[in-house]
Amino acid sequence: MPSKPHPVTAQPENADFFSERLAFSEIAVWSDVDLKPSVQAFQRSCDLLQSRPADTPLSSRAGYGGVTGDWLDACTVLPRYRQAGELRRFFEDYFDPYEIVTNEETNKLTGYFEPVYEARRRAAGEFTAPVPGRPADLIEVDLGRFDPALQGRKIWGKAGSGELDLYPARRDISASTAPALAYAHPMDVFFLQIQGSGRLVFPDGEVIRAAFDSHNHRPFGSLANHLIKNGEIERSQASMAGLRQWLNRVGTERAAEAMAVNPRFVFFRSEPILDPQEGPKGAQGLPLEPEGSVAVDLSHHPMGVPFLISSKRPGDEVAWKGEDHTWLLISQDTGGAIQGIRRGDIYFGTGPDAGRLAGSMNYEGRFIVLLPQTLRTDEAYDGP
Repeated sequence: MPSKPHPVTAQPENADFFSERLAFSEIAVWSDVDLKPSVQAFQRSCDLLQSRPADTPLSSRAGYGGVTGDWLDACTVLPRYRQAGELRRFFEDYFDPYEIVTNEETNKLTGYFEPVYEARRRAAGEFTAPVPGRPADLIEVDLGRFDPALQGRKIWGKAGSGELDLYPARRDISASTAPALAYAHPMDVFFLQIQGSGRLVFPDGEVIRAAFDSHNHRPFGSLANHLIKNGEIERSQASMAGLRQWLNRVGTERAAEAMAVNPRFVFFRSEPILDPQEGPKGAQGLPLEPEGSVAVDLSHHPMGVPFLISSKRPGDEVAWKGEDHTWLLISQDTGGAIQGIRRGDIYFGTGPDAGRLAGSMNYEGRFIVLLPQTLRTDEAYDGP
């Protein structure tokens, strides 16, 4: 048994959490982790980093990721390790694992996916809800243009009397507010807005992506929590499938009223799907990798950082039974409901199988962040 490395009781520089630096040999599950999805995701992040000046901070809010130059050595050698099939050795040679320790109560892992919904170009039958494009009166403000410390942050609102007003909440947005990209079932549009993007399939076989464009900058409200709080469903029924069953059961008017408890309203843009195997783009501007990408709270974590996360994997009737599982995931996205140091949303892929996994994912987890060895602050540590 290898000796325990010198503990780091102070956080990585500029982090807002405490941590302990570990050796890879101390992480019992490390040898069993499937690294291929994360390496593909990390390669995309590297391609982005290599186009930036070396002194560019990885994040203007979460400084522990250092600057681009701290990551370039690892990015440069990654192709050689991939060619040699030495994926595990790559991380062991260039990264240090840090266990995240915080007094913050939030500890939650959920999942999301790219749904595939039937759609029509005109309203017909049950396809009555517009898939909303960005409305003409929605104003986008890039805060980084006014303050470099806010680089990458955007807000959306509506022009008022000499100031930017809040855009209306969901219940006050009518079908005529925004241009319709297509028409779908009202429930499908609601869940499309929760997932942030999805594929729309038309009767002639054409498939387009409704990609995230903007939102009304209202807070995210959880339909599941609302129904549990009001005794409408049990916590065990709070999966996406369970929510759909409840919404179908109560009828159109009551379903619409329930969905309005989420004031956030997402607008989309239409994108062609050039590669059906490629996922939607996350907040980093890169295609998401199934079980290789994770959405995090950007107030606490930078984009492009590897996280070793252990939790339960959702069960289904075929293979997985909610057993413990460990992923290596790259932070490449965020979301309105993703708030907290130990808060992650795992991207599971496209279609109904991914949806079943994502819709059942709701567990606590163990969070370990991997940082380049160039960011070490304690030289007493001797490596893996």
